[in-house]
Amino acid sequence: MTKKQKSILGLDIGSYSIKITEAQVVDNELLLSRCQLFTLPLEKGLSSDFLKSILQKINLKNYRVIVSVQGQGVILRYLSLPKVNKDELKGALRFELEKNIPFSIDDVFIDGQIIKAIDDKVLVLAVAAKKKFIHDLLTLLGKSGIYPEAIDCNTIALANVFTHMAIENKKKTNAILNIGCSFTSLSILKEDLPLFNRDIPIGSSYLTKKIADTLNINSFQAESLKLNPKEKADEVRQISESVLEDLISEIKFSFGYFESKEDSSIDSVYVSGGFANFPGIDKSFTQAFNIECKFFDPFTAFKKTDNFDGSLMESSLYYPISLGLVLRGKP
Repeated sequence: MTKKQKSILGLDIGSYSIKITEAQVVDNELLLSRCQLFTLPLEKGLSSDFLKSILQKINLKNYRVIVSVQGQGVILRYLSLPKVNKDELKGALRFELEKNIPFSIDDVFIDGQIIKAIDDKVLVLAVAAKKKFIHDLLTLLGKSGIYPEAIDCNTIALANVFTHMAIENKKKTNAILNIGCSFTSLSILKEDLPLFNRDIPIGSSYLTKKIADTLNINSFQAESLKLNPKEKADEVRQISESVLEDLISEIKFSFGYFESKEDSSIDSVYVSGGFANFPGIDKSFTQAFNIECKFFDPFTAFKKTDNFDGSLMESSLYYPISLGLVLRGKP
């Protein structure tokens, strides 16, 4: 009798909410069994007690847990290296990253993935994550009873779920955005290969801060106004437009850098994340980039179990990262 395979749990832990995706592997096929979103307490933020409370009904020993990271604790670099085998890759990465990151190589964990071969060299996506950043995360998760088998990066998870989807123009150059609370994750794929990744420090919390600063109110009042502006609708709309302009400016900068480096223009833009629910954001992006902008629904690429639990799911736009994480756990 074959041993029952553990389910996969993808945890996308953001600054505003936690997205949980659970999947089972049946006959080598990934089936989604649960998608849930839990909003963090505004006054407390993320804590081990909160994580415990939302996972108390789950026997974590039956799961392979995968989490993701983003932000200033993680640096991604594309490196051109001589062809090396798997055993030699880490040493080559250490040598090259030491010249390409702004802090000591001894203070980071490093990893890498070969993207493609170019003549007698290979293009490698290298990751350097600050040891303290990772240790702090693992300590928090450990207090909650969570011991992940792998840690991924948001932008890589985003790229992975996109490559899993059946999209007509995947052989072209596509930009995928996940606009969250603290960051906007950007991944650009050319012919289905991720060739650019960036975390832009603008998200829905940036709008909250702008509202608070502009109207001279505290963050709790600003968050409430953002969600339900009432008589302040015109002021909040103007502030929102200025935030979108800032985000668009950063995205344009990234597009320009990519296009000059790769000698390739962006063909399509796909948008996801909580802030993607902001009214008219797709039209604003389409006008700003002069490229058709579409919402990014990764659920079209997955099958679900008969007893799928989506009772606390909310919008599908929240889930590209957690879905990318469960893909990593597929054998």
